[in-house]
Amino acid sequence: MPFLTDRELLEFTKDIQFDQIELMSQDNYNEALIAETIEKTGKKAELMSAALNMAIVGYGNQKYGEVKYKDHVLNLAELFQRSGVKVKLPKSAVIGEGDLTPNRLCRFFRLQIRDYIRAKKTSTYMFKKYSDGDAGYADICFRGSEYLDLDREQIEYLRGVLINMDRKLNINLVEKFNRVQDAKMRKHIPK
Repeated sequence: MPFLTDRELLEFTKDIQFDQIELMSQDNYNEALIAETIEKTGKKAELMSAALNMAIVGYGNQKYGEVKYKDHVLNLAELFQRSGVKVKLPKSAVIGEGDLTPNRLCRFFRLQIRDYIRAKKTSTYMFKKYSDGDAGYADICFRGSEYLDLDREQIEYLRGVLINMDRKLNINLVEKFNRVQDAKMRKHIPK
């Protein structure tokens, strides 16, 4: 018989202790390194403005648009090129912990994006096009919001918005959202 019994399987690894094993995250995003990279560009305000614009107005198909910061109109593609923000990456691209991408900028500036939405009483393309319009959730419907500390109702609302986006756009955002929420739940489980 090609299978071992449960007892034989446990006996096989009896000399290996769980306290000798430390699980490592597959996420190669390091917020401290991202902050350092942003600081080194000398364009912190411009990159935050870009993140606000991308999360609220939207972007896609390698088109990032423009944003006005102080009295200057910034072409985001040019800003990204000058600041070392990686764009046009294939899905399988391996990037470093401190590398900048448009999505990483939205993730990093998530609190500022939420606060801008609240302060300006505005809403995002995601909220307008893919939600049921419940204004109580307008400040959590944006790219990068899955990394906010959300309560259960917010999680379910945002999941519904992403499911709607997935259906209409034939994409799969909710899978990543679920992975992020699962990881956050595991982080809060006492050891």
